[in-house]
Amino acid sequence: MLHLTLVLLIVCRMGKGVAQVPNCKTENTCDCCKSNPNDESRRLSDICNNQQGSSWSCKYGCKDGYWGNKCWNYCPGSCISCPQNYESNKVCNVCDDGYYGTICATHCPANCADNQCDKTTGTCLQGCASTNWAGKKCNVCADTWYGINCDSPCPRNCNNGECKENGDCTDGCSAERFTGMQCDQCITGRYGVDCNKTCPENCNDSMCTREDGNCLNGCKGNFAGERCTRCKTERYGTMCRNTCPDNCVNKLCDEKDGICLKCITGFYGKSCDLACSPNCKDNVCDQNTGKCALGCIDTEENGCDQPTLMEPNGQTSDTVTSDMLERHKIIMIGGMVGGFVFILVIIQVQWFILRRMSRQTNTEQRYITPDQSKPEEKNEEGVYANPDYYGDGNFGEL
Repeated sequence: MLHLTLVLLIVCRMGKGVAQVPNCKTENTCDCCKSNPNDESRRLSDICNNQQGSSWSCKYGCKDGYWGNKCWNYCPGSCISCPQNYESNKVCNVCDDGYYGTICATHCPANCADNQCDKTTGTCLQGCASTNWAGKKCNVCADTWYGINCDSPCPRNCNNGECKENGDCTDGCSAERFTGMQCDQCITGRYGVDCNKTCPENCNDSMCTREDGNCLNGCKGNFAGERCTRCKTERYGTMCRNTCPDNCVNKLCDEKDGICLKCITGFYGKSCDLACSPNCKDNVCDQNTGKCALGCIDTEENGCDQPTLMEPNGQTSDTVTSDMLERHKIIMIGGMVGGFVFILVIIQVQWFILRRMSRQTNTEQRYITPDQSKPEEKNEEGVYANPDYYGDGNFGEL
C-alpha cells in the first residue's frame, strides 16, 4: 500500500497540466486531493465525491500547488496555492517567496530584506536589505546616497549630508566657504581640500587654484610668480615699488634691499654705482671691493687696484687713493661732530632765555603787591611812610 501511494504521488506531481492519475475509486486513493479535515484516514469515501467513472472529483479541494476537479493540474508559475476552480478565477492564494501579484508573476523588489514582500502591493515586509536604499519598495536612494545602485555617498560638503538622485546637494552647503551644485568648489578667495586656506593676497581678483593656491588670473601691480609672492624683474622693496639700479645686469637685484645681483662691466658696489679703475684690464673689477679682477693694464701704474668715484654728472673722478678715502672719512666725522655741537648751542641758548624770563617774573612779584598798589604820602620829615614800596628809596625816585 505504501508503495502504491508513493507511485501515485510521483505521478500526481509530474509536469504541468493534467496528470494521468488512475481513477481514485479504482485505486482507492489520490494524493493530490485534500483529506477530510476531520478524518486523516484518507478513506476513499472521505476524499472523493460518490460518482461513477471519470466524473468524480476531490471532495475537500486540492493540496497546495494543484487545481481542478481531480486536482491533476499544477498552479502556475510561483503560485504555491490556488483555488480548485483556478481556470475560471485566475487568482493565486499564496505566492512563493520573492514574488507578488494576482498570479504571483512579479518579482519582489530586488532590495527587499530576505526577499519578502506583500503579495498584493509588493511592499517590502522586512524593510530594505541595505541602508543605501529607502522607500516602501526600497527602490529609491536613502538621503545620503545616490547613483543607479545607490552606491555613491553624497558629496561630503552637502548640508546634513543629503543629496538628490544626481548627487546635487538637497539643502545647500554645510559651510559658507563651499559653493557649486554639489558643494565641491571653493568660494572666491579660498583654496584647499576643505577650502580653509586663503588665496595669496596679490592674486588678481583673489582667485587661485583649489589644489595649490596658484593665482589663476595673474598678479596685482609689480608682483610675479605662480603665487605672486615675488617682484617683477627690475623691481624690489615693499610692495615691489622700487626700481633696481640701472647698472645691474638685466636690471636684476635682490627683492628685499635692491642690491644688484651682478654689475655691468666697468662698475662695482651694492648698487653698481662705482666705476672700476680705468687701468683695470677689460675694465673688469671685483663687485664687492673694486679691485681689478683680471689685473692691471699697466702694472707700474700707481693705484691700479684702487676704485674710482662717480661724480654727480656721471663722470668718474681720478683714481681713489688712500689719502682721498681718509679725507672722506675726516669730512664725515667732522660733519657729525659739527652737527652735535650745533644742537648743544641751541639747547644752551634756549635755557638762558627761559632763565632770564623766570628771574624777571620773580622780581615783579616781589615789589608789587595788591596792598601797595597806591603810593603813600611823605611825612613831615619828607620820608615815605611805606619805604618798602620803593625798596631802598631810590626806586621811588625813578
